[in-house]
Amino acid sequence: MAIIQASSTCINEPFTISAASTIKNTAIVKTTWDFGDGTQASTSNPVKYFGNAANYLVRLTEESDQGCKHDTSQMVTVWAKPNAQFTSTKFKSGISEVEYQYTDQSTTTINQWLWEFGDGQISNSQNPLITYSDTGTFFTQLIVRNNNGCLDSTILGPDLIAPDFFLHIPNAFSPNGDEKNEVFGPVMSKYFINYSMVIYNKWGEKLFESTDGIFCNGMFRNKLVPEGTYMYNLYAADLFGENHIRRGSINVLR
Repeated sequence: MAIIQASSTCINEPFTISAASTIKNTAIVKTTWDFGDGTQASTSNPVKYFGNAANYLVRLTEESDQGCKHDTSQMVTVWAKPNAQFTSTKFKSGISEVEYQYTDQSTTTINQWLWEFGDGQISNSQNPLITYSDTGTFFTQLIVRNNNGCLDSTILGPDLIAPDFFLHIPNAFSPNGDEKNEVFGPVMSKYFINYSMVIYNKWGEKLFESTDGIFCNGMFRNKLVPEGTYMYNLYAADLFGENHIRRGSINVLR
């Protein structure tokens, strides 16, 4: 006789079924497995994939070289797998950091979570709040385990993670050597892909141009420009592809 050494598995997982034979002084010449779902196998330790959650009566028939046959059976439970799902929402954005709230929406009863956020951070919380310290393009993976030990995983991305773009432009500066407000330029996020700023006088003459974030020091042709009002055009494209255009006036004071 033989004892089937298998009792449960999960849907679509490789399940090795084996039997410990107690027949002595004889050789097994034929083995037939009936898995209870309409499929069979004739190997000693078959690998079976069950496609539906149910209880299956697995039957093993062995035949010895002496013509003896023996049947044995074992009920095998196939458990449903969870369905891993989640959403993410930008929770808070700072100058160089951004927080994301991840919310588990997996089905069936989950008792274990493993999150991988693509930047080296991991979490075992159900709904983690994660702080990214810098910008990047990341995949996020969630692996869940239900009460029956079945696993599922899902991956979303790649997603661009970056703080919100911010831009502030002052309306005056005073290049007079007192080390206060000596230069003119925007206060803005460092996360941009294109940038240009041009300053004109009232006759439309270009006095300054920058494409790399350098500020204007009030010099034109090696001389400080006179006090007065000047016009600027500023363009910046952030990491998310949004264009930011500003046009206005700037006052030079002494």
